[in-house]
Amino acid sequence: EGLIPHGNLNWLGPIYSMITVSQDVFCIAIIVGVIWAAIRRLSGNIKRLVVSPSEQRDAMIILTLIFVIVTSLFLTNASRLGANEEYSWAIKPISGLLHPLFTNGNFSKIVFETSWWLHILVIFGFMNYLPHSKHLHVITSIPNVYFSNLGTVNKLEKIDFEQVGLEKFGKGDIED
Repeated sequence: EGLIPHGNLNWLGPIYSMITVSQDVFCIAIIVGVIWAAIRRLSGNIKRLVVSPSEQRDAMIILTLIFVIVTSLFLTNASRLGANEEYSWAIKPISGLLHPLFTNGNFSKIVFETSWWLHILVIFGFMNYLPHSKHLHVITSIPNVYFSNLGTVNKLEKIDFEQVGLEKFGKGDIED
């Protein structure tokens, strides 16, 4: 949408509405989770979360980037509603609560463009930062799960004793 105006999934109709509702709900859950994780990490009461200053800084950078990504998405959605550029199928319950803050059309468009680009640029920065942090597992977990063995873990293979006997002693030795 930043490059192609109105380039979105609105053509999906009611499915787009389900996507926007779930997007709002998950964004709130992510904000609550990030705040909770920051409080737990900064409180120092949990022994495994007491780490070196560089690890603490790395964790707080990741939490901050996630928070900025999600809040910029809320600002994008709320300002789009304020600019009356929302689409017929879109239902955004949480962003709709923020929408009265953006009643001025020009201001709403400026906030929309700014928050949209902030959202995208922070995502790009986040994806570039991850390989150099201890949070590389965020990227590697997807291929790791995809290529993992779906069979039973630590399963012993059946031994064919007849075949083992033939290989060890030869066919003539067993028959004698």
